[in-house]
Amino acid sequence: MDKVTTFPISLRGYEIEGLAGIDASRLVPLYQACSDYVVLETGQPPNAANAKEEFESFPPNRVEADKFVFGLKTISGELVGLLACDRDYPRAGCWWIA
Repeated sequence: MDKVTTFPISLRGYEIEGLAGIDASRLVPLYQACSDYVVLETGQPPNAANAKEEFESFPPNRVEADKFVFGLKTISGELVGLLACDRDYPRAGCWWIA
């Protein structure tokens, strides 16, 4: 994961932060707040394993360097959104947004 990639945001009071596997525990409260989505996606309520999997699951023939995870956070540091994407998937030049 690339924690240094950033991009500008014009929403006052929010920032974008690159996330890596070490940040998985920070996703748990967000997953719990969005539990309906997690249940639709996995069939089960959110847990710490779901957050860890966000950083460890890759499309076929992709590796960790191809995955980018960004958190939308408040100025106080609370994660309120997530963007996960895979570079060059399903073909070169395309980005898959999860």
